[in-house]
Amino acid sequence: MTDPTHPSPGAAGERVARFLVDLDHLGIEDVGLVSLPHDGAAERTPARESAVKACVAAGLGPLLETTREKARTRVIRMYDRNMYQPTWAGLNWGRSLGTVEDRVAVAAAIEDAAIGTVADGVAPADDVETLLEPMRLLVAMHPDETPRSEFAGTRWTARVGAVLFLFFVAITVAVLGAYFGPIGWAVALAIVVAAAIGILRDRSTS
Repeated sequence: MTDPTHPSPGAAGERVARFLVDLDHLGIEDVGLVSLPHDGAAERTPARESAVKACVAAGLGPLLETTREKARTRVIRMYDRNMYQPTWAGLNWGRSLGTVEDRVAVAAAIEDAAIGTVADGVAPADDVETLLEPMRLLVAMHPDETPRSEFAGTRWTARVGAVLFLFFVAITVAVLGAYFGPIGWAVALAIVVAAAIGILRDRSTS
């Protein structure tokens, strides 16, 4: 273990980059193959608290918070973008994403892995291993280098969603402008601007 008083932010950043790549390789198909204990997050609490304290003491607090936020964002996107999938017959709205408890367990495991990734080398090795182990089980379900997450490499669903979104915006603008005149156009412009800001903000957190 390296000296906690002389951490290497560069090395931690490299570990985080590899962690995010592994996370990008995960998809619903992968996490659905692993049944994580629903009480796993509670069992990892001592290791989590120890690792967080070690990161803060080593000056890695900002990197830790950024990494945790990126992990949360990716998990949310993975589930949100898989709530339905386009098929030749239409949209599969009824696709199961697992129970609420399963999803909470996956989200907690991935965020703990984010903590363990940053804490590696500054926190006790046993605590780091405890935090990383569930993520390793998930990654083992998809060992090759082909991304399966919607936010990583599978672009078709995202493109279909973009087309549907643009169609909705066009219809909304046309209806508001036709029926409400200048006020309608102003409201339509506000909707477009708000949507654009939301998309840009979403991308800035990836």
